[in-house]
Amino acid sequence: PSGYPCEAMTSDTDAVYCAEGTGSNVRLASDGTATLLGAANNTSYIAFDDTYVYWVDRTTVGTINRAPKAGGTATILARDTDPTAIAVDATSVYWTDMAGFIKSIPK
Repeated sequence: PSGYPCEAMTSDTDAVYCAEGTGSNVRLASDGTATLLGAANNTSYIAFDDTYVYWVDRTTVGTINRAPKAGGTATILARDTDPTAIAVDATSVYWTDMAGFIKSIPK
């Protein structure tokens, strides 16, 4: 949508979520509507739950972020050195870092 390729993608029954390397992360609805989710700063991993989309910005002091699936303000949930991947469950957000540690925070 912003002219940059998706670094990672995931989908649910209603939309595809695109993590862009730069520009803005995007929700592409099944009807073709594009919704910006928040700035991408070397975004390379993306996950979602019923309400939010979560992503990792992979920078030296990276961030774990989330934004409402319907669009809205993105929020930084955590800062970490070289975060590399992300996953969510009913209660927490998990990520790994370049040192191999698995970390989590409550949603």
